[in-house]
Amino acid sequence: MPESDVITTFEELLDSTYYTENEILLRPILDYFEDTWIGRIDRRGRRRQPQFQINLWNYYEAVKDGIPKTNNLVEGWHRGFSQLLSAHHPNIWKFI
Repeated sequence: MPESDVITTFEELLDSTYYTENEILLRPILDYFEDTWIGRIDRRGRRRQPQFQINLWNYYEAVKDGIPKTNNLVEGWHRGFSQLLSAHHPNIWKFI
């Protein structure tokens, strides 16, 4: 979802789980997510800064633009190179 919708959607999720029997099970997960990724509401009614800003972890635009989220291509190349040298962490002499 777009960055601008993350907090609103999270608040809707909180509202939908608040009075259910599953709240006891979900509360630790929701608290962690709010503290780490969204930002908890303080006494003044404003959201604190989360540990990780939304624009750092939200991949909506990247997925929409077809940009890969992982470095799997690099990992595949590294594995092939390691197999070619028959070593996972070759020293300079093994490389030469």
